[in-house]
Amino acid sequence: MKDSDLKKTTVEIVNINHLYKIALQKKGKELQFLNLLLLKNWIANLENNLPTNFSTKQPFSLVAIEENQIIALIVIKPINRRGTCWSISLPILLEEPKYNTLREIKSSLYKASLKLRITNAANWILKFPFNSEEEISIARELGFQPHRLAKKWAVKDFKSFNLKSLTSDKNKNPKKFNWEKIKIENANLLCKLEKSGESVNLKAIIDRQPLDLLDGFNSLSRIYISSSSKQLVALVGLIQENFPQQSPTLKIVRDTVYDLRLNNALALILEDLCKAHNQIFIETNSKDEKLNQLLINFGLHVENEFLILGKSILRRKEFKPSISIDETMDSIMGKINPANNPLPSPSTVPR
Repeated sequence: MKDSDLKKTTVEIVNINHLYKIALQKKGKELQFLNLLLLKNWIANLENNLPTNFSTKQPFSLVAIEENQIIALIVIKPINRRGTCWSISLPILLEEPKYNTLREIKSSLYKASLKLRITNAANWILKFPFNSEEEISIARELGFQPHRLAKKWAVKDFKSFNLKSLTSDKNKNPKKFNWEKIKIENANLLCKLEKSGESVNLKAIIDRQPLDLLDGFNSLSRIYISSSSKQLVALVGLIQENFPQQSPTLKIVRDTVYDLRLNNALALILEDLCKAHNQIFIETNSKDEKLNQLLINFGLHVENEFLILGKSILRRKEFKPSISIDETMDSIMGKINPANNPLPSPSTVPR
């Protein structure tokens, strides 16, 4: 590809001029979507430019343009309240590029996303379908590391009659346990449940705190909890995911030890979700064989499998030794300050 061709492609933050471009391209549905993104971009820019260390809560959007034609757009969204971790969506293709390959368009969007100066942004996380080989390859080239595989299940496939096989006298829902909405009193327990099933690196990248679970978008999050004793006990939880351009998805989190009481607990909540929502999905760790088998027993089917990738942009401070290799031992010892006042030397004179 010639250098002159590369100059015909630019990546820009969504602005009002792009509405006119998309209208000329006769993209009515995309025009409405871009209008909404423009409003959120204005708010995000306002938040990001505040003089205080204020975290941006609204998403940013970028578009790739070739000769006044919007080729693709991408959405960048914070996934925690403090804005330390951001996620990037899959590129949304609007037109076929003329001067660049699709891979080059996608790569330019991701590179531009990582170069955005966003207050507090230190970590990035991606959630791609496992068969998105091109996007995963680009992410690896940009320094993203794979952390976990996740299965996505459609709750609409839930078969209520399977609940009867689980509600025997031994396995009935314990009276002292209940599904509760997330509040200050139980948010910390749900956060601990999630962290118990994540790797150390992924926990550090997501950087989720209990207060993050109290945000408005977590309206579907739940925790199965007992308050019979002085100390609250949680068996399992559902955390509403906050990735961009994603259908309502609840991630099941549980303790490292599988508790048989989860069987009925999940059957009850899945039945309620199926009745209340037409389109909702459940996410599980692909390696959690017992939990995945339980969902199969419920009649659910895996709709897709996703790869979670993460990247941290924090840079380690260089260690500068305070001692030069040319210094003598006497000069080094002279720099050491004792922690306590020096004790008097014992006298050698006979008393």
